[in-house]
Amino acid sequence: MDLTLSCSHKNYRFTKQAAKVVHLTPGTPITVGRFMEILKQNKYDKYRFTTNGTGCRYWTHRVVELLRGLGVVDDTGAKEAATALNTVWRTEQPVEAGNQTSLKDHQGTFVG
Repeated sequence: MDLTLSCSHKNYRFTKQAAKVVHLTPGTPITVGRFMEILKQNKYDKYRFTTNGTGCRYWTHRVVELLRGLGVVDDTGAKEAATALNTVWRTEQPVEAGNQTSLKDHQGTFVG
């Protein structure tokens, strides 16, 4: 399963369907267009999920680290995101310990 990025206008600021939300404040202003450029330049728009369809937490973790390295996201926000991404969530609550999985167990592949 490959990742497809799409950018479209929505009438809301944040989705109500997220299992966990972490707000990142840009250290430097960034537009959606520039964000998409960064993803494409670094080939983050070419990603293949694992065979069972997992890997979005890993992809998001890598994107946050990329943005931190570029100074777009500060260290505090990146650390908060990393903590959240290393946990499996269900409606803002961590799932039971026995159902937690590591990011390392669910890494997709960057292609291209």
